[in-house]
Amino acid sequence: MSVAPFATLAALPAMIAAVGTMLAVSTLNRKDQRFLIAPIAALSLAGAALGVVQMASGPGAFWLYEISHDY
Repeated sequence: MSVAPFATLAALPAMIAAVGTMLAVSTLNRKDQRFLIAPIAALSLAGAALGVVQMASGPGAFWLYEISHDY
């Protein structure tokens, strides 16, 4: 059951990339899977750090696009 069934169906194509990546990684051996952990963790931390810097700096310097709404 879904609160908005049509919205749920519309969101399913967005999962294609995630499911494809999961299937591709599942075909790798353990050594290669462990090799992917460091870059994924580094990119995740960099994204989180950018978000913290953006929120701390307020509107302006570190925003990658024009702000279209207020929090």
